[in-house]
Amino acid sequence: MAAKATLPAWKHATPVTAGDLTGGNRWDTLVRWSDGEVSQFQETGPGGIGKEVEMAAAGSTRSHDSVMTAGSFDSNGRPDDLSVRWSDEETSLYANTGVTFGTEHLLVAPK
Repeated sequence: MAAKATLPAWKHATPVTAGDLTGGNRWDTLVRWSDGEVSQFQETGPGGIGKEVEMAAAGSTRSHDSVMTAGSFDSNGRPDDLSVRWSDEETSLYANTGVTFGTEHLLVAPK
């Protein structure tokens, strides 16, 4: 996905969520592209999306996530956790996600 910051590229954005994954003053936008790549746009705000950091390469198993949301799901009080529901209905929590995915915890086993 070249030049993801351009409007035509965003038609390939599937799940999109935001959370304070890098601990900055603004939240970070997390996008899973149709090819399985996951991008984090750091410090997104009214001026636009932030710096892009690749969290998973194209062709990764991430193409099977159907829903993701960020929030504070553990006891640290920071919205840096990522919950992912996979296409097989498995649900995982990635605690303390930053520029890489945090520690995976299985919440719901696949069917």
